[in-house]
Amino acid sequence: MDLNNIDEDFILGETNEEFFCYDEEDSRIIALAMMQQAEFYIDILSHYFDPAIYDNETCFDILETLALTNQHARIRILLFEPRIAAQRGHYIMHLARRLGSLMELREMSDRHKHIVESFLIVDKLGVMFRSSQEGKETQVNFHDHPTAKALTLKFEKLWNDAEPSPEAQHLIV
Repeated sequence: MDLNNIDEDFILGETNEEFFCYDEEDSRIIALAMMQQAEFYIDILSHYFDPAIYDNETCFDILETLALTNQHARIRILLFEPRIAAQRGHYIMHLARRLGSLMELREMSDRHKHIVESFLIVDKLGVMFRSSQEGKETQVNFHDHPTAKALTLKFEKLWNDAEPSPEAQHLIV
């Protein structure tokens, strides 16, 4: 995969090409490129908030800019273990504290902690999907409305069932 021309080759809502990232560096580059193009929505489901992908200044800047420049933007992050991300000093955990309601974080309900996949959905069009936490293989498409719709429905259910623990509230708010 040639990531040199990523901004020209992968356009959110236009590039309907499925491909795979096989390492965390490529996943980070692609995730950042996809989130950079977000206009309204970013939904992230992650076990430990994938530090190799999301724990960096670029991701921080992208999420901050979206939250502060678009009053209709919605950034939601659903984590299995927010305490681990907070203890690591994850960039985005600091941003969430600062942005308050402009960016929401919740902890996965115990009844759903058996789920093994993680994913990123951008503007209900772009999708990055990893089927397990053990592997690094990530399926990507910048314009896959059917998959994005199915994952958004799943995310909505998980989000609505999420009940932040007192620990998560303390760490996040």
